[in-house]
Amino acid sequence: MAGTKNQEAYKLYQKARVCFRRFTIEGEKLAREFANEAVKLDPNYAPGYSGLADYHAFLAIYGHKRPAETWPESERAIARALELDPNLAEAHISLAQSRLYWHWDLDGADRASLRAIQLNPNYSEGHSFRATLLAVLGRYDESIAAAQRAE
Repeated sequence: MAGTKNQEAYKLYQKARVCFRRFTIEGEKLAREFANEAVKLDPNYAPGYSGLADYHAFLAIYGHKRPAETWPESERAIARALELDPNLAEAHISLAQSRLYWHWDLDGADRASLRAIQLNPNYSEGHSFRATLLAVLGRYDESIAAAQRAE
């Protein structure tokens, strides 16, 4: 159980990630509930904060809330996750999303996503985000390779 000794917090985080991957507002609400419960059970559980960061990012990215309302919440959760575990790949992808979609900091997004992949070369969501970012950067061959790696 990476990041916690609390088995229930770990299970709740795993449920949150499954719901998050649905990419629906209902799935995101469930993901938030599960991630919130995980960090209530273990306030030092970095992945739970990364899950909360991604929930808030989703709301802004997909237009469910105004970015100014939700990105600051995402960034607070990212900061807490990285404070607790600076080597958590998921938190670096959360940071990369913030850099790309909120700050329009392409270099910062590139660095954060590359760091995530270095920390966990098998993190498919990291490769998926990186594929999107590389396409935005016009690095299409690398983008295709990242997408294939994510798959």
